[in-house]
Order: sequence, then C-alpha cells, then structure tokens
Amino acid sequence: MKKGICTAYVRRQTLQYLCIGPVSLAAGIALAALTRVFSGTLWEVIANFGKNFVYIAVILFLVLGGGCLLFSGVRGLFWTQAADICQFIRSELPAGQKSLPGREMLALVDRDLASALEYANGTVLIGREWLFVRNAWGKPVIRLEHIREVAHCRIKNGNVILKFRDSQGVGPVTRELTAGEAADIEACLQRPVVYRQDF
Repeated sequence: MKKGICTAYVRRQTLQYLCIGPVSLAAGIALAALTRVFSGTLWEVIANFGKNFVYIAVILFLVLGGGCLLFSGVRGLFWTQAADICQFIRSELPAGQKSLPGREMLALVDRDLASALEYANGTVLIGREWLFVRNAWGKPVIRLEHIREVAHCRIKNGNVILKFRDSQGVGPVTRELTAGEAADIEACLQRPVVYRQDF
C-alpha cells in the first residue's frame, strides 16, 4: 500500500523551498556585500552598470529567486491549496469538485493511488482514476480519462521517455525508462501511442 503520495510530494517540495530559498537569498546578499557592486551613490552604480552587469545579474537572480522560493515555502506551510500539485489536481477535477480545499484534493488522489499499480520501480503509479509520475518533468499527476495519447520518445542509449498528453498536449513526462517498462505502462493504459523523435 502506498499512502499519502501527493501529501508527501507537497511536504518534500515545501521543505526544498524552505531550505534552498534562504540559502539563495543569503548568497545573493553576501555576494552584493563582498563585491561592493552597490556601493556609492545611485549615479555611480548606474555609471558602472556595464562593468558590473554580470555581478548585478547574479545577485538579482539569487536574491529574487531565493525570496520567491522562501515565500513559496512559507505559503505551502500554511496554505496547502497554493502548492503546485494542488493546482494541477484542480485543473483535472470536474466543475463540482474544483472548490475542494487543498488537503481534501490531496486526499482524493491519495486514496486512489493507495492501491495503484506500480511500474518502473514505483516511478509511475496508475490508479483507477489517476496517474502519478514521481520526479516528473512538468505536472506529476493527470486524471486517466484525460489522457488522449502517450508520446513515446526513444533516446540515444535505447531508453524511453513517455509523455502522457491530454487534449491540449499537456501532461506528466517521465524520466528515462527501459523499453520494457515503457511497453508495460502503454499496455496498461491502452491509449494510442505516438512515436516521436523529441517532445
């Protein structure tokens, strides 16, 4: 039995944001202090902008990125429905269920995935109503009834990457799978398979 897969996903993502955000923010501030890019008057900073462009870009990236991650982590602690996976689940739900609170949305999918079939060492889980991809590129979850096709892309080493597409061409993308694992997943889903060179 697999319990709380989506809930664990939210916890892990929130923890990552709370760890990486402050470190990035502190690194940006430390770099600004060490390089003295912002010392002097505003006019001096503007006059030296070209000379310090790379430093300024890196500092802004670290400070703004760290601030955003920290904010997202704190928000995730107190408001579950703001988590990315809750937004993905909400987009898959019928109109009558879109107003469910975040924890109820997670529980709805977790209940379905508790008895899911596992493929590729637990990387892909297929329940009665939902498909969940661990460490997916993009959204990790999609409702089975929304999967219109499976895009199958063979990479140079012979492994396969699958993308489960809805009517807009959006859906979870797996990491590398063996050809056998991909074939098992495709057979289970019984959806049209489109063979592609790339996504």
